[in-house]
Amino acid sequence: MEQSRFRWAGSGRLTIRPGVKSERGISLGSGARPPVAYGRPAWSAEAAEIARLDAALRRQSTTRRTPGSGGQDPLEPLLAGLGEGDPGTLRTVFAALRNVPDIVDALADLKEAGELSSLIEQRRRRDGLMRLERRLKEPDVRAEDLYDLLYEEWWVFGGRYVVPELRARFHALDLPVRRYDNVLHIVKLCEANVPDLVLVNDRQVRVGAEVQDAVAVAADTLRELDRTGTEVSRRLTIDCHRAFTTIVIGHPRHLGREVSAALKDAAAGRGMKVAGLIAETFRTYNSHLSRIEIITYEDLLVNAEQTLSP
Repeated sequence: MEQSRFRWAGSGRLTIRPGVKSERGISLGSGARPPVAYGRPAWSAEAAEIARLDAALRRQSTTRRTPGSGGQDPLEPLLAGLGEGDPGTLRTVFAALRNVPDIVDALADLKEAGELSSLIEQRRRRDGLMRLERRLKEPDVRAEDLYDLLYEEWWVFGGRYVVPELRARFHALDLPVRRYDNVLHIVKLCEANVPDLVLVNDRQVRVGAEVQDAVAVAADTLRELDRTGTEVSRRLTIDCHRAFTTIVIGHPRHLGREVSAALKDAAAGRGMKVAGLIAETFRTYNSHLSRIEIITYEDLLVNAEQTLSP
């Protein structure tokens, strides 16, 4: 494989530029411009940082030898691995960078480094969203399974988790989230497979019994917080008296056969789609509630996908 090399500029600076992609790999050191609009942004470092980075990479790297050769520069396998996107090489480089504070400070000031961090986080979130979507398609999915997934993908609720000692105060499937305005947001996870999520009577649609039961439980939780929230607010510096609850329940794909048929008939009579009719039913029901909102898992996926859109 053609080995990539650093290009040293005469001013004592190191510059890495995009190379030309070929069947044999990516040559980072070539001066040619790529034939299409792709590649990584160029970046540079001062001579002092170069020396420290070089020393760190040499400590982290392992020398690969080829038959008939007397050895090679320890940096060459690293550069080749970077061109190939090798996970082991990437871990080595990031471990080395983490141990050089000056390099970390320099990267923090680079716009390109921030963009890379954002791309990595977005990719991780999109992968998590795909796992959640696949799980929701399974007819035997349980709320406990969804809890484990959403515990990792807390970002879909637009906040961040509060300390574990507060989580212990709630139901096992409640996710307490600290909202951007420091108000407690309790997410109550219910089953996704709810055949009677909505009921249709003479083309009139209303929420099912399980939805109403979930609202009653959420109201009890908020009532208890109103009674005991002062101590929690003082100890954890979070506003519990304005706490808000989101109930996530059901998914249109798991509706019962009879309910689905009745919904299609009701939607056709109004010139609507089934998804739109369900959304309208929940929206109307939510308008009569205070500090409680009900959404489906489909709504959760759609909202999360929108946050990832460019």
